[in-house]
Amino acid sequence: MATGTLIALVVVTLLAVNVWNLYGPSKGLKAGELAPTLDLPHIGSGEIVGLEEFRGQVVLIDFWATWCPPCREQMPALQNMANDPELGAAIVSVNTDDPDEGREPLVAGFMNQFGLTLTTLLDDGQARARYKVGAIPTLVVVDPEGAVHRVSAGLHSEDDLRRMVAEAAGR
Repeated sequence: MATGTLIALVVVTLLAVNVWNLYGPSKGLKAGELAPTLDLPHIGSGEIVGLEEFRGQVVLIDFWATWCPPCREQMPALQNMANDPELGAAIVSVNTDDPDEGREPLVAGFMNQFGLTLTTLLDDGQARARYKVGAIPTLVVVDPEGAVHRVSAGLHSEDDLRRMVAEAAGR
């Protein structure tokens, strides 16, 4: 084998390994593993809300930002679900905007503008890191025992969101 061909094979192999390490399936949370702690302040009250408060029910966690168009588009569906007492799930909104002094009024104004009352927590970046969120919106569905059922990035219809909750509840 020619030296040039051997070098090319080594380079291609190294590139493939690097791409796999960056984007391979080991990057995010896996179904079945215990969901990481949340412990974030609730907008307005500042009360720390933890995932353990929802133990025994499905929790749909939505990581989002005010500047994200798909996040904005998905909010009414999440609010509808949060308002549905028959859903049997907690809908938790985790805002990932930059945690500076102006964030809380920005998020509160956004929520008021769109009539949102769902549980909204403010992340300083730690929850996003623990949940390995690489894009927004990202949804993490946690089953009643506290295990990750599903992780999904991107925009989802309300029907899809309800289906995810039903699957996690075993319905």
